[in-house]
Amino acid sequence: HLQKRYGRRLRDMVGISHALIKRNYDNTQDRNHLEKFYGLRLKEIIDVIESILISKQNLVDQGKLSINDARQQAIAETRNVSFNSVGYVWITDNVLPYPKMVMHPTMPSLNGKRLDDATFNCALGKKKNLFQAMAEICQRDGGGFVDYLWPKPSSTGGELSKELLPKLSYVKLYEPWGWIIGTGVYIDDAVAEAKKRTL
Repeated sequence: HLQKRYGRRLRDMVGISHALIKRNYDNTQDRNHLEKFYGLRLKEIIDVIESILISKQNLVDQGKLSINDARQQAIAETRNVSFNSVGYVWITDNVLPYPKMVMHPTMPSLNGKRLDDATFNCALGKKKNLFQAMAEICQRDGGGFVDYLWPKPSSTGGELSKELLPKLSYVKLYEPWGWIIGTGVYIDDAVAEAKKRTL
């Protein structure tokens, strides 16, 4: 009797909740949704870094800094930018076929190196060199999104994960210096955030 009286109502309530959970999960697996949801946040972070670079270039133009000092100061300030416990910003040059790392805060061993190692062939779902993909997008459009696999830093600032995790990053070309500045979101963090929103 209880099943007949309340069963449909209960099934409908569970169905609505199930649909909400599924939609929020599916959104974390959809690149277009991730670009829309996280794009503005990532772009705002890059805009802050770009303003640092512009301010340093202005000091160069005024004769108050050498270009080398301006770049070193910009690198030092960018290295210290962090957010959401695992977020950071890196800088490469925009030389093709393979850019060179200018500064990476969690993997300083890459600094100054040409980024042509086969381990970087994990972008766009087709084993493309991720830094090459970033440079191509920046040279073509001035900036854009790239999805790839990358080790994740621990939230306490310790070691990087041994496994490569899916990540979506926004990159932008700062043309006066030929630098690409980038930041991103790890997909597992997007899933965790979706769970919180769902609850």
